[in-house]
Amino acid sequence: MHRNPVAKLLLFGATGDLAQRMLLPSLYGLHADGLLPEELTITGAARHEHDDKDYRKFAKKALDEFLPEDRKDEGAIGTFLDRIFYQPTDLSDPASFQPLADKIGDISGGLAIYLSTAPSLFEAAIEGLHKVGLAGETVRVGLEKPLGYDLETSREINDSVAKAFPEDRTYRIDHYLGKETVQNILALRFGNSFFEPVWNAQGIDNVQITISETVGLEERAGYYETAGALRDMVANHMLQLLALIAMEPPRALRGHGRPRREVEGVPLAAHDQARGSPARHGHRPVWRRRGEGEVRQELLGRTRPGFDHRDVRRDQGACR
Repeated sequence: MHRNPVAKLLLFGATGDLAQRMLLPSLYGLHADGLLPEELTITGAARHEHDDKDYRKFAKKALDEFLPEDRKDEGAIGTFLDRIFYQPTDLSDPASFQPLADKIGDISGGLAIYLSTAPSLFEAAIEGLHKVGLAGETVRVGLEKPLGYDLETSREINDSVAKAFPEDRTYRIDHYLGKETVQNILALRFGNSFFEPVWNAQGIDNVQITISETVGLEERAGYYETAGALRDMVANHMLQLLALIAMEPPRALRGHGRPRREVEGVPLAAHDQARGSPARHGHRPVWRRRGEGEVRQELLGRTRPGFDHRDVRRDQGACR
């Protein structure tokens, strides 16, 4: 598979719960396994007033707490921390972005931005990055959910992002899909010759999805005041799991084939969004009614000439 590594990584929300529990341990794991480019530097950004030394102590504490015991190697942790830098940044303050750009420096070798923030701050963040030159052709951005509070705010966020980043340099992320159990669903469904033939309405009586959380709000009370558990868990993580379980086999697990199948696998979700598309640019989805009112998703410019979108397995009732 072709890879295009970058020389620098910028993490917004670098002092948050997600960064401590998942991002920093995951990046350390890649470092320890020799899977990060040797020259890669990681710059954390958040409102807390840390300097580089303080943030490395913060990251060390997170690794000590959340790394599995068999993954702890003091030598590897030390060299990983040498990669890390920090810049205090308030996304609501336009004056914060120039010092951030100065801290990051030259981005000709490529910059990847991980943007995890409140939906209300996405527009200010993208505009600030664009103004200080952190949205050029060598920069790509990953947007962590939730991307908005509803369909209208999701549209606004996508439109704001499109002003600075074209679609091929924009990635929308639900971190829950990186969990090993979730990843194994795809292998269980499409790579297991025992389960694949019987994964249909004739072989399965019902599906129950249980998410057993082991942590409470921790320091996320402010986030939950506006998001709430329903929007945080059901509209993102659980619908993603449902889509992976219910969708038809995609043409490819990468690219646009899988998202199309995911939407088809959750027809109620597609029906609720049929009044509009979540983006107005790039590969925006177009909703059309087919057959007996069925809502399917097409991607502009991505369909093959002459391809019949009717699915033989679906028409034969394989998943009904």
